[in-house]
Amino acid sequence: MEPRMARREDPEDRRREQVPNAAENATRTTDPDYRIPEPIRDMEAHAIRREDPEERQRDKDHRQHPEEHVREHERNTEEHLQRRRNPEDRQRERERDANSRRATRNPIARSQEQRMNTSQRRETRKQRRIRLEQIRQMAEDRIINFRMDPQNRLDASQRQSQRNMDARAQLSEDEMKQERAQQRHRIRSSARFA
Repeated sequence: MEPRMARREDPEDRRREQVPNAAENATRTTDPDYRIPEPIRDMEAHAIRREDPEERQRDKDHRQHPEEHVREHERNTEEHLQRRRNPEDRQRERERDANSRRATRNPIARSQEQRMNTSQRRETRKQRRIRLEQIRQMAEDRIINFRMDPQNRLDASQRQSQRNMDARAQLSEDEMKQERAQQRHRIRSSARFA
């Protein structure tokens, strides 16, 4: 800590430190890898607009014909007004504004509202847990019912047999011998325990 402070206090050291930093900053501003993408994008868009004859003509028209500019402004304003005339959007906006005004105006109401929101969130978490538990229980019941159905059990058994036969068909001779030996061993050991 001490050498750093001493270096900061010494003006000669500080100047030596600033010179490479300034040089580095100068190279960064010219290096496209270090430049921020937004200004680059904006500059490119501006250059494209300058090169685009349609855009140039529109800008020129705006400067020469201010009434066209006014008409376009009115069109945009009309679109905005139409969006605001939608009663659902307007109602939502009014409620949001009223709530924010009420909350900022009355700190007690704000704290009560925060408590209520917290309890509502807690309740929804509890409800979500209950719902997930119900879904899990229903899935388990379905699986049990599915497995208890004799037709489903028969289908599952046939599918397993088919899978076993397909797997055996892919085995080599040595693997087949080994599989038969294991099967004999399993049969003997199960007969021994029976």
